[in-house]
Amino acid sequence: MAIRKQEVQVRQLLFDPQNPRLPELLGKGQAEIFRFLVDEIGIEDVLQSIAAAGMIEGDPIIARESESNRNAKSDEEKQYFVIEGNRRLAALKLLSGEKIGDGQEEPDVPRLQPSAEPTTRNIKIQLGWTEHDLETYLGYKHVTATREWPPEAKARFVIGKVKGDFSPENLTSFARRLGTSLPALRRWLVALLTLQQAQAAGKFDPKEAYARRYFGTFYTLLGSEQVQTFLGLASDPITPNPVPTDHLPQLEEFIGWSIGTKAAPPVINSRKQQKLDAVLS
Repeated sequence: MAIRKQEVQVRQLLFDPQNPRLPELLGKGQAEIFRFLVDEIGIEDVLQSIAAAGMIEGDPIIARESESNRNAKSDEEKQYFVIEGNRRLAALKLLSGEKIGDGQEEPDVPRLQPSAEPTTRNIKIQLGWTEHDLETYLGYKHVTATREWPPEAKARFVIGKVKGDFSPENLTSFARRLGTSLPALRRWLVALLTLQQAQAAGKFDPKEAYARRYFGTFYTLLGSEQVQTFLGLASDPITPNPVPTDHLPQLEEFIGWSIGTKAAPPVINSRKQQKLDAVLS
């Protein structure tokens, strides 16, 4: 199906619960995603820009139709999940008067300039992107280019797209489409799969992590040869459970050191990598 453009109203657009930027512990309700985008990701730059100059046609807003559209009685009733452009959508919703509506303090919203207002009434979206083209575009824009996602979002994006096929042929092809190296791709995958394995084994609870953003430190420390030996970790071949079962106690211990819990803060970070390597040697 060819890519097609369509104009819709802001109220018809929904945040994408499959957005790789969203952490696993976050609920997938629209208000929760809205709050996360505003408070954690940050939209102030986009908000100020649109309020002053309006929507400028540059990077496309890419969307997919909601399954509920099959029952829509008119085009105005149809809804669309925004795959690319969720920060812009959050800004547009606030400027149109929409509230986050989660009971917390609502953000301050700048005044929408009269000259900018007409550009925010109807929003142009693109529909019909193929999975392959979407992978390539998002991979280039957010995984390897200047507007990079954090490591966890990169890993989640990749795991969602390879669909369990960690064969060298598939990963090599995928790395090439993303414009990244195979070793970098493997590191993203192994780090997230290791945490998912620990969570499934009851050795890690992301809701109890000392800080919300922990993946970057874990991902960095996991790249150490000494840490990998300590965990019995093998990145080739990649499997859904990278750590051997008899090393799960060591994995739990390492997560405690590097991520910590609300009751017991982490004791190491990426700046202490050399000291950790020396202890494990």
